[in-house]
Amino acid sequence: MAETIHQSHDYGQFKVFYEYVGLPGEDEDQPCMCLGSKLWGKRQAWVIPLNMAHQYADSKSGAPTPYLIQASVRICEIFGMGTSWYSVKKVAEAIVDCLPELVAMPPKPLDNTQQKIEEAVEKHGLKIEINGEKVVH
Repeated sequence: MAETIHQSHDYGQFKVFYEYVGLPGEDEDQPCMCLGSKLWGKRQAWVIPLNMAHQYADSKSGAPTPYLIQASVRICEIFGMGTSWYSVKKVAEAIVDCLPELVAMPPKPLDNTQQKIEEAVEKHGLKIEINGEKVVH
């Protein structure tokens, strides 16, 4: 399992990594699995957001879905692998085998920098001013 975000591993001819990605129409970044090719010199990745994982494998049985096969064909085309049954199967296996790590990813940590600053200011009785204007007091 990817213990920390930004951790990646090799899965056969693929590089799999996990990232928080801001998606169009979403207010917050969400956990995503990114699948990239190691062999074909393409610097592209296929991104699977957590909220779309159910399209790739049945959430109860883990069985592949028709969408997984369609997406695997498209990924093969993007990576320049050709669309033989062997290539499509390798992509589908990588996705299905790595989805549990995506599901296990923790939510993105909140940026609590401002809260920490305010706590430190209160604890130590500090005043912060920028150009004569009080920022935190």
